[in-house]
Amino acid sequence: MHKLQWRNFSILIIIMIFLSISIFHIPVIRCYEKTIQDIAKKFGIQMLNIGYEKTCFAKISENFQKHRSEVKQIDASKLMNDMRQELIQMFSLKQEAAERIAIETEKLADKYAYQKNVDNTVNYYNVKRIYDDRFGEPNVPDLYNYKSLALSHHPNFEDSKVNLQHSAIHVPINVYEQASEIQNEIQWTETLTETLTNNLAYDSSLSWQFFCSEKGFLREYPAFQWKIAGDSTTRSPDLYDCRMRQWYIQAAASPKDIVVLLDTSGSMTGLRKNIAQNVVFNILDTLTEDDFVQVLKFTNEIKYVGKCFDRMVQATKRNIRQMKIQLEGFKTSDIANFTLGFIEAFKVLNNFEKQKKGAQCNQAVMLITDGAPETFEHVFLKYNHNSKIRVFTYVIGREVTQIQEVYWMACNNRGFYAQVANLAEVREQVQQYIPVMSRPIVLSAKRIFTWTPVYAPVSEIQLTDWIWEERVKAMKMKFLKQMQQQSIPILEEEDDDDVEKKVNETYVTEVIVDEDLPLSAAAASHLPKTVNNIHMDNIVDIDVLRLRRSNIEHEMARLPERKKKIPLRVTLSTPVFNHRKYINITRKILVKNVYKDSDPEPIRIAQLHGVAGIDVPIREIEKTASSYQLGVNGYSFMLTNNGKVLYHPDFRPIFQDMLKPYYTSIDLNEVEISNQTSELRWMDPIINTVRNEMIEGIIGHQKIFIKTHLDYMKRPVFKLQHYFYGKIDNTPFSFAIVLPEPYGSYRFKGQIDLKSESKRENFTRFFEGNNWRIHPDWIYCENPHKLSGIVPQTPEDAILQFLNYDLATNSFVFKTSKTPMPRRYDNVTCDKDLIQSLIFDAKMTHTFEECSKFSLQFNQQDQKTIDIASVFVSTRSGITRFKTVDDNYIDNKTDNDLFTRSIDEVYYRRAVDFYYNDSKAFVYSIPFEAGYKEPNFLVTSSHAIFVGSGKMSAPVAVVGVQYNYSSFYSTFFKIADHYKLNCLSDEINCFVLDNNGFIIISDIYKHAGLFLSEINDDLFQNMVRERIYRRIKLFDYQAICIRTTPFSTSTSNWLQTPWNHFRQILSWFATNLITYFTLLFNNYSFALDNHIAMSMEETDYETDSFDIKFNKSNPKPCDKELSLYELISFSNQTRKYSYTCEPGICTRTYYVQNIPHSNLILLVLLKTCHCFEKSVRFEPRDIDDLTEDESCKTFRAEQFRKGPDVCYKEHEQEEEIKYCGKATMLQQSFVLNLLLIFPLFFRHLLLPELYLF
Repeated sequence: MHKLQWRNFSILIIIMIFLSISIFHIPVIRCYEKTIQDIAKKFGIQMLNIGYEKTCFAKISENFQKHRSEVKQIDASKLMNDMRQELIQMFSLKQEAAERIAIETEKLADKYAYQKNVDNTVNYYNVKRIYDDRFGEPNVPDLYNYKSLALSHHPNFEDSKVNLQHSAIHVPINVYEQASEIQNEIQWTETLTETLTNNLAYDSSLSWQFFCSEKGFLREYPAFQWKIAGDSTTRSPDLYDCRMRQWYIQAAASPKDIVVLLDTSGSMTGLRKNIAQNVVFNILDTLTEDDFVQVLKFTNEIKYVGKCFDRMVQATKRNIRQMKIQLEGFKTSDIANFTLGFIEAFKVLNNFEKQKKGAQCNQAVMLITDGAPETFEHVFLKYNHNSKIRVFTYVIGREVTQIQEVYWMACNNRGFYAQVANLAEVREQVQQYIPVMSRPIVLSAKRIFTWTPVYAPVSEIQLTDWIWEERVKAMKMKFLKQMQQQSIPILEEEDDDDVEKKVNETYVTEVIVDEDLPLSAAAASHLPKTVNNIHMDNIVDIDVLRLRRSNIEHEMARLPERKKKIPLRVTLSTPVFNHRKYINITRKILVKNVYKDSDPEPIRIAQLHGVAGIDVPIREIEKTASSYQLGVNGYSFMLTNNGKVLYHPDFRPIFQDMLKPYYTSIDLNEVEISNQTSELRWMDPIINTVRNEMIEGIIGHQKIFIKTHLDYMKRPVFKLQHYFYGKIDNTPFSFAIVLPEPYGSYRFKGQIDLKSESKRENFTRFFEGNNWRIHPDWIYCENPHKLSGIVPQTPEDAILQFLNYDLATNSFVFKTSKTPMPRRYDNVTCDKDLIQSLIFDAKMTHTFEECSKFSLQFNQQDQKTIDIASVFVSTRSGITRFKTVDDNYIDNKTDNDLFTRSIDEVYYRRAVDFYYNDSKAFVYSIPFEAGYKEPNFLVTSSHAIFVGSGKMSAPVAVVGVQYNYSSFYSTFFKIADHYKLNCLSDEINCFVLDNNGFIIISDIYKHAGLFLSEINDDLFQNMVRERIYRRIKLFDYQAICIRTTPFSTSTSNWLQTPWNHFRQILSWFATNLITYFTLLFNNYSFALDNHIAMSMEETDYETDSFDIKFNKSNPKPCDKELSLYELISFSNQTRKYSYTCEPGICTRTYYVQNIPHSNLILLVLLKTCHCFEKSVRFEPRDIDDLTEDESCKTFRAEQFRKGPDVCYKEHEQEEEIKYCGKATMLQQSFVLNLLLIFPLFFRHLLLPELYLF
């Protein structure tokens, strides 16, 4: 009886279990842990074997291991010092070249006899009127003013086409090119071309050489066509004036502390206020980071520009921009109290000097006013009795009566007086203070050399509000035109409470359509299937359209940065002295109410002819410390005397294709982040020690644990690094190399002795075919015919030329550090270590060609089908061998492909770092968001080869395989099916994640390449809490944030319509008037694009049935916080976890298993109940919640710096110089005034909210 009851009870239990399985669809698996472990093991081992076999890993590794005795510990201090000495020699050569330009210029000026009526047929090339007739004539109305000149590319001059036989002239638009004094100087500087040519012949590494005249024109060598920054939508007038460039100002005058006294009394209104504001802006633009400044507004009280600027601050780009923002549209009222203003200014400067702060050199007060009632002599006698502080005065306005008083202030305080009657005169009058401050340098007759921080050419586009507005506007116009032409309805988000919303009034805020915008995978995965009865799948199928869950401004922010490197540079400059001590001048004298010229009278002068300079490209500096010498994951950087980086691997000056506003002012503490950093702007003491010792010129070393990022700031890196650093003598720069621990201190030194072995072995057999590349940035051998342009087309051609000719005929030499620079040879010169290592590695990896033959598929019956796209091996010497399925794949690749930069590639760097986690592991990766961006893509796996044993080991190569993703994807699911785990069912989600939390495989194909939080944030955050992944917090101090302002729906907008139309009319009138005068008076070389004057609103575009409203946006430099993740452990045990998901009544179980010999884990999620799977974007967080005090700390930051070693602020003979400006109204050409005023006036009128960064 009991047995019967027990049997019935058992049957009941079985029935209940069966019913529960039927109802809840729970799959029956005997043991999840064992099944998941088997799948992971099978997949990992299978992929490992494929990788080993197809890359010839064993054979290549064996070849290198035979020479493991060649692993040596390097002397890193000696390595750094050797590089430092080479940099010192290189910079010394540039200094000698600049000095030759200056000396020759002075000689030419002394010999030249000034011609009062110079012949207007002076023969010279103008950079803005050069064309190469081999490519046709330019479409310009004044072709007769243009000259043809053969131009060609040269490796020393970036992307410019040049002519090495000539120099060319640039004349700014505010200088009259046909003026007699300009034509005279152009004529006598023409002979300077010979010196410039000889300089390049002597030092073949020289880049641009130039002389900037104090009259304003620039002679630059070699001759080239001038490039104006911008594109078809943002091209602006050429406002370049070499006298306003940092290299000119630094060479012309020693550093300075400036107090700007701005009169904001009630008389400074209207045009005077506008002129005064532009005067202050132009003064600020002449300051460098060696200068300090404070702007004081004064009436009957002193007002600071802002709370953050209640003291002197360093003239950084950040501070200058913020001051301009605070000054924009300042208010005027009351009466000016000059006594109060001057006392405050003198006290500020005197206290600053006593505290040993600031420039510790020149000091000056800049007064901007429309006149003063008296001289206030008593103030100057009390606070500036020795005229130690210079006073420069700028009188604003044309009809000004109180001039003599302001004139006296400047003349009796070693300053200069200038009257600014209109906007056209602002720049010319502001820069008058620079020659005055240069007098002590001229009188001392001592040649000084100055170096700029890093900067980009003027042809590069800078991120400004105006540029951004124009680009967004162009995108909006394209969007509207697309809507009209293709008749595609605008997608809008319907409000359930407002179903009667007008169809023809759409707010584009969440979903937009545009052919140029990439499809965001995370966003698109959450788009509704239908919007406004439009099926989304149909929209996606349209070839020219992409959908994105964002607005246009957000899309602009996410556009990728261009891969091309900006040609960054530093400039060496030196003053060119005018040896004349006296000149004759005539004065304006008032005779019976009429001004007449007086008789000529001699006056004492101390003037510059100008400044000579040479550009040094950053790429030339980086060559001295190539990544070959530093090894994988090693790098170098340089700092200025202000602690700012010249170059650094984390220096990111570009936002999309535009230069960031503060790219020249990136501090070392903003690119080297300690692992201890957890708070914004916290400076690690050890990193700060490195920074300060480098500035002080100390030779030293430090070990620091740091955290940084890889792969577009998506992968964290945490490691111990060893820093070695020292001073670059006779420059304001310091140099450092950084080596990773532990492998960075060891090198594999295997080489082939070319001098002895070349006769016994044919090395060309190791370089057959087209399936190999070498590092394009490394100089293996240098061709002596570089100047003639007769050079191999590719780096690979250069190696073949060396092997087939130079090596075979023994017509080459090795470069040695003992050879004096410049090292000039008649034959090819090679880097001994690099070229001999290259041929050694080519021999060691030649077996790759023999054993890497593969078919596209394995035996399908064994269920091992997988498609391989390519296999490769890359070595420490820069050679990369590869085999691909299709030879056309090779030809279609660019220089940015996988097979070029060897140890600098991300796959190589990650494989070497991961070696210490698992020496047998392959590291797998796919492109981010790949599942949504492209239908077919590749999985890249890479494995490092180390030579040696224990601590004495070094990386020599990385092998890798690229799989077609669809095949890789299928392989995994076939293995899962084999073990009866149905990953494609609705009840189970299977993910293969990499060690940073990105999805490599998912049951949903389009999830590939997404971060797991973008699919299921609750799940991933639970994995972080369970210490499967750890969060690594980083800060990006070079970020750009997009501030969005919602479109106003106010009903009062229609009242502005008449004014908008009137504004369009004025804009049209101004554009045509400027164009007319430009063509009529072509002497001014002035070209203005219609896009500048015309401000077409997006709502002005006729959209028929559409009335589109767009949000407004503004890009701003900011700080961002990054949350990156790293897998903590690689346990071989399957681990079980659970988490509670929304709405809080559901608990799900998941399993995690390491996939052996890889950087992957298998995640299996059991969907036992329905949850809301929250998606969180994987992107940095804008830090915009700073208090005012926290923001001020950034502006007032007083980090350690070192001023220039030499200061010239006074000279006893300066008392003999009496000329300090003319106390009469300056006359200006009517046409020039008109041309310059109109663009300034109408830009202010049409775009008052815009300003330049």
